[in-house]
Amino acid sequence: MRFVAFYFFLFSNKKSSNFYFGKILGYNKRKVLTSIYKNYCLLGEVLIDKIAILAGYSKNFKFDFEGEEYLKEMSDNNNGGLLLGAHMGNWEVAGQLLERINTKVHIVMLDAEHKKLKSYLENVMRQKKLNVIPIKDDLSHLFKISEAFKRNEFVAIHGDRFLPGAQTVELDFLGKKALFPTGPLYIASKNKVPVSFVFTLKESFQKYHFYATKPKIYKYPAKLKTRKKR
Repeated sequence: MRFVAFYFFLFSNKKSSNFYFGKILGYNKRKVLTSIYKNYCLLGEVLIDKIAILAGYSKNFKFDFEGEEYLKEMSDNNNGGLLLGAHMGNWEVAGQLLERINTKVHIVMLDAEHKKLKSYLENVMRQKKLNVIPIKDDLSHLFKISEAFKRNEFVAIHGDRFLPGAQTVELDFLGKKALFPTGPLYIASKNKVPVSFVFTLKESFQKYHFYATKPKIYKYPAKLKTRKKR
């Protein structure tokens, strides 16, 4: 693991990591470099954990679930809802909680990613209440998302990345301006379903912490200019 992490430490693009550790956290040059290396090691551990959990070795891990009651309440009340996350932590660990909730979960992902992982995902999800909704150019995924909400089911989607041409809002984030997609919240608002922000983060060796916020229904305007004012 350390050898692989060192390889990426030497040859990968570290511009964003340098900015985060140096400018945002204010570390000196030496601490920036050691932090970047440790970050690669941690990423490798998370990837190995992901494979282990999907392979059925979840009993070797410890999980803390914070906010689980919110999702169970949404499920028990037959509300369904949007589970909004980001490209951080470990979604496969989140699946350990979602299996304990008596509601089907649809995971939204790019069509290209879905095609690459299709056969693997089918094997993993065959006995789980999970389904993949691929994002397609014909926008058919929007209808599938709406149908899932009508059946009072959960839809999980990342809200920190977007495709070219997507509607966004510009906000201050970590000392710079950043664009965030407005689509996920707008979809939830249009379908009048609650939104819960969910994350699963590695706390220590073989221990993860799941977070879910109290669900909220957002009133989101259809016009982009109006959204930006909010």
